[in-house]
Amino acid sequence: MFTHTEIERIIEAYIYEQNSLQTDDPKYFACINYFATFNLTSLGPKELEVIRDFLFKWGHMGRTGIDPTDPELGLIIKKHSEFLESARKQELHKSSILPDKQTIAIIFENLNSLVGPISASKILHLISPGFFQLWDNGVIDGCNSSKQFKYKSDLIEMVEKENTKGSHRPSGNGYYSFMEFTQSFINKYINVLTQIQTVLNSQAQCAGSKTLVKMADEFNMFATKKPFLYLL
Repeated sequence: MFTHTEIERIIEAYIYEQNSLQTDDPKYFACINYFATFNLTSLGPKELEVIRDFLFKWGHMGRTGIDPTDPELGLIIKKHSEFLESARKQELHKSSILPDKQTIAIIFENLNSLVGPISASKILHLISPGFFQLWDNGVIDGCNSSKQFKYKSDLIEMVEKENTKGSHRPSGNGYYSFMEFTQSFINKYINVLTQIQTVLNSQAQCAGSKTLVKMADEFNMFATKKPFLYLL
């Protein structure tokens, strides 16, 4: 079994490795920084174009066939704008999210029904990059295949499909559970994560300030493909 210090070094190695491979940070920060200036209560075509750029140019979601400029997407965000505006002011590791479990799950499900679960998480992260965690299929599959992962059973749910026996899909409750996991992970390794954050955000090529949530995602991209996930 690895010690806490040894796991910190593993986290450090993974995040630095991920950053050495990344070439799309400017695209990420261009959308994040620009979207932060928008008022969610008056979301319009211009804001939806930024969402499209975030999903397609940075998130590589163009192959999904979704339409991020669908006005219905703006209506969903406006409907939940009060909570989403409050989330913009929060950092996940410092927040009490249990009272908002149902709200988070509902917003995720509403977005999921329109753009799918992975794009839904990316849109939420675009709105509040310090509070909402990114989610993708590799991370979901990696967590769900780990016998030791605490939230495994919550990440997906069975859904009925016409002419089939049913299928699995990421759920709103699952997304909330993954936020809980991320919160726990950040707080458990807060010292090494904040040290890495300081180094990365001081680099000249960094086009913005990476949040602890973003760095947790960068670790997940490697950890869910490696045998270290069960340690966390």
